[in-house]
Amino acid sequence: MNNDDYLEENYHFEDWEIECHLINNKNHDKLIDFRKKFAEKYPRDLHAQHSLCDAYNLNKEYYNALNKLTQLYQESPDMTSTAYLVLETLYNLGKDENDFNWITKPKVLLDNVETADICYNLLKGKRKPRAIYDIHTDLYGYGYTKFNEDDLYNLLKNDSRFIVKKDDSPELSEVKRKPRR
Repeated sequence: MNNDDYLEENYHFEDWEIECHLINNKNHDKLIDFRKKFAEKYPRDLHAQHSLCDAYNLNKEYYNALNKLTQLYQESPDMTSTAYLVLETLYNLGKDENDFNWITKPKVLLDNVETADICYNLLKGKRKPRAIYDIHTDLYGYGYTKFNEDDLYNLLKNDSRFIVKKDDSPELSEVKRKPRR
């Protein structure tokens, strides 16, 4: 019996512990099997369905993910989390947001001045600086972020409207608006 079989057969492990073990060991085939059981057991649970699609993406089974996500999107086109997973899968396939039949096309944020403007407005009225990862998370409500926290750090660091206090890790760096003079 291998370690993965042991994990599945012993109920005292919580589901997240099993998933972490499988992800950390890059055992994505087993992760798909594990998550597929939940997706089949709970077909109306969107989190279970999204988790299965994430596993497909981790295993580079992008077309399996896209097929499942297309079905989920058609059932609930207003579900932002599904639309964002569709975008992630399309990008993994080397495609873009124009390669999908959207009912309502989601907004895609790039690391550009438009995003910097949104960040500037997010920080309005905030006296204390905010961590880059917090701002990146807040952007989720404005659109799919086609950039990571390091990119956001560089964008805001190079914008004269912001004061960026560097940390060892860019995502932990803190940002605030420069005071008006």
